[in-house]
Amino acid sequence: MKLLCYYAFIFLCPLFFLPHVLSLQCSKIQYEWPIDKPSLCCNMCPPGDYLVRRPPDKCGPECQRCTEGRYTDTHNVHLYCELCHSCNKPNMEYESQCNGTHNAVCRCKAGYRCNDQPCKECVPIPPTTTSTPPPSTTALKAPTFTTLQAPFKPGYFLAGQPTPTPTCSEDEDVSTPVQEVCGKCDQPIDV
Repeated sequence: MKLLCYYAFIFLCPLFFLPHVLSLQCSKIQYEWPIDKPSLCCNMCPPGDYLVRRPPDKCGPECQRCTEGRYTDTHNVHLYCELCHSCNKPNMEYESQCNGTHNAVCRCKAGYRCNDQPCKECVPIPPTTTSTPPPSTTALKAPTFTTLQAPFKPGYFLAGQPTPTPTCSEDEDVSTPVQEVCGKCDQPIDV
């Protein structure tokens, strides 16, 4: 008896899961019908149409074209078409008109820009002004020249023109290479 129960369990369990494994797989342009126990894949209405009615027991939805001023831009089972946007607002014009499959696209006239997306309001573009930078607060200091004094080591030559040395003040916070040039380096440099 145990063996019979075991075999019955083994054969009947897969039948319980079978409906879930064999579930309906409709495409993106279809819907499952009927809703309570789907057994059919029915075609949706195409873009530009909306659903008027569908039979309760079979596929075959009745679709109708959207009227002027309305649209649907995807396959659908909507009971109505969407209302088109109007571009009849101040400083606005049509970029593309509404038709049964596409909504209207608005843009602003020259000198105006959209305040939001999709464009529902046009606002003036602020005038661009070029500002002049403020005058410098520190005056540029003229470079000072240092001349080398004798005695020179044999084999070293003095350049024809003295090289400018930047002027530095004691309270400036400058990096180490600049401090070396200004003579503020704490450690001797090996050359």
